[in-house]
Amino acid sequence: MLEVSSAMSSPLWLTTPCYMVLATKLFVEPKEYSVSTLPAPGLSHQIAAGAPTGHWILDPKQSNIGLQSKSMWGMMAIKGTFTDVSGEGELGHDGSATGTLTIAAASIDTKNAKRDTHLKSKDFLSADDHPNMILNVTSINPAADGVRVVGTLSAVGKTIPLSFPATLAITANTAVLDATVPIDRSELGLTWNQLGMASMKNNLNAHLEFTHA
Repeated sequence: MLEVSSAMSSPLWLTTPCYMVLATKLFVEPKEYSVSTLPAPGLSHQIAAGAPTGHWILDPKQSNIGLQSKSMWGMMAIKGTFTDVSGEGELGHDGSATGTLTIAAASIDTKNAKRDTHLKSKDFLSADDHPNMILNVTSINPAADGVRVVGTLSAVGKTIPLSFPATLAITANTAVLDATVPIDRSELGLTWNQLGMASMKNNLNAHLEFTHA
């Protein structure tokens, strides 16, 4: 995914997947709560306490999706950011949480034009043929240290299941989800790896801020 020079090419798969959507809840008082402190089912409990149900919208200006991997046989960390992200979610009266996070594959920015061009190519994100990566969230449930997000990731024409831990903070009309999502790019069929220099293991670092519509 990334090229250092013509003699030493370093692919990095800044796994782009991940669209994550958060349906969340709000309390009557403007203080901050953690879902992990609530008895199961956490979302239903918050709704009973006054959390607003309905539609939530991602604020792209307050959110960011970062990608991190290693190249040069694990000796050099590579970082990038997706600059075009959108998302929305629904919180049902029964405590269900669903949503969608969409990332434009062509918006990857690693501060290296040559590398970015390679990442957008068919070796990696195939941005021309598959312009969007989509994370569909089917549930958000209380977990030991926060919440667990369950859903699927669709990228480069393939869909894989995802389940990852996250932290969730809620104030008066804002919900903030933070997560580090491990991705094995080989599960998406992305196995390009010149000279074995690029790791198949990558992390998607997400800071997502939603407002109640």
